[in-house]
Amino acid sequence: MKNACVVVIGHVDHGKTSLVHALTGIETDRLAEEKRRGLSIGNGYAHKSYGTGTIDFIDAPGHEDFIAAMVAGATGARAALLVISATEGVCAQTREHLAIAALLGIKTAVIAVTKSDLLPPDLAANALGGIKRALDNTEFVKMPFVLCSAVTRAGLEALHAELESLLGQALDTSAPLHSFLPIDRVFSIAGRGTVVTGTLLGGRLTVEDTATLLPTDQKISLRGLHCRGEAQEHIQGGTRAAVNLRGISVSDVTRGAVLSVAGDVAATLCMDVALDLLPDQDKPPKHDEELRVLFGTTQEVARIRLFQGGQYAQLRFKRPVVAYAGQRAVLRKLSPPQTIGGAVVLDPQATPARAKDMAHISVLQAVQRSDISQIARALGAARGGVFHIRDLARLARSDQETAQVALGGEFENIGAELMCQFKEVERCKTWIIETLGRYHQHNPLKRAVPRSIFGMNRL
Repeated sequence: MKNACVVVIGHVDHGKTSLVHALTGIETDRLAEEKRRGLSIGNGYAHKSYGTGTIDFIDAPGHEDFIAAMVAGATGARAALLVISATEGVCAQTREHLAIAALLGIKTAVIAVTKSDLLPPDLAANALGGIKRALDNTEFVKMPFVLCSAVTRAGLEALHAELESLLGQALDTSAPLHSFLPIDRVFSIAGRGTVVTGTLLGGRLTVEDTATLLPTDQKISLRGLHCRGEAQEHIQGGTRAAVNLRGISVSDVTRGAVLSVAGDVAATLCMDVALDLLPDQDKPPKHDEELRVLFGTTQEVARIRLFQGGQYAQLRFKRPVVAYAGQRAVLRKLSPPQTIGGAVVLDPQATPARAKDMAHISVLQAVQRSDISQIARALGAARGGVFHIRDLARLARSDQETAQVALGGEFENIGAELMCQFKEVERCKTWIIETLGRYHQHNPLKRAVPRSIFGMNRL
């Protein structure tokens, strides 16, 4: 059976939570404060089984104060259910949620035009036309629109059909290679201990796995797995998961924490990214400006260091964060808070580099082209001819064995998992032999050769 995670987005009070309840029978507003205020504060979770699989719905809050929750909810989502009120049309948060969804790589959506029961049929049709015109400059205007009502249930059958079609969509190829669970909730159950939840990315998670909790780098065994309230032996990527952890307390799980299995995943203070700024920004980020960066369940302040040309940048964080190559992030101004664009992580474990370091920029250009041979050549040029296969695999989004095989005969393993172009190895051999020969020619009685003759800057 197939699974798909769908984030439910839209302006506040346009009926997202009511629609999810009508579709699934599950009430996602469970907090007393949410019920008192009549709006969602955090993400809500529901699911619906169809003949071809199951959809997990993440009901994201619509208010602008909870953008971080919306980004966290969209993590791992394959598509969006955009909810727009027929009586109010496209509003401010509708547009911002759409922009953020696009920045996070969500390219598929179903548009539910709710509260259609509050308008006569002819006015409802006019409202639908107005909504389509308002979205005319976005890719989402090409998506299916469904007039519906959570109260009368009109249009829900058509909406279910469109949602079920999402189960046939191809999986996102930017997912990590291995199990990667950004944690969005943590709590304790009497007799069971600490439980964390999130949308599993990458490979599947099994109860036999030994996981690492990042950024604290703690090794953890899994006590149990649950999906939609039922115990599981394993959970596939792209599915909502609850993981019962052994030997760890709730206070040990910090905001933005990630549960990872295998893979070269580590916490970092520096990431290289390709920028994707919104076209209507009259004030792009300045070099060395502090921005709020949202990705997965992380929201941290980083200083942005722009590389020459402005297409690439380094994000330097104040606290350790965890990301994977290919992950998408949202960039927001600190004051006034405003989404200015996004970024794609090219190197989640970067080292600080200067703005005019053209060799470093060449590596990033090769990474963005996804050409492993070009990445290897650029790495070699940037690092004195020799690079670690681990770095190549991370940048190429591959495992080390596959990366090494893909290089073919152009590169040679020179020990300790270091790689170098074959021609460079031959060039160094020739140079060393010629240097030794010249020394002995001029010093035939010398028994030893001083290391200084090699002038290590030449190697």
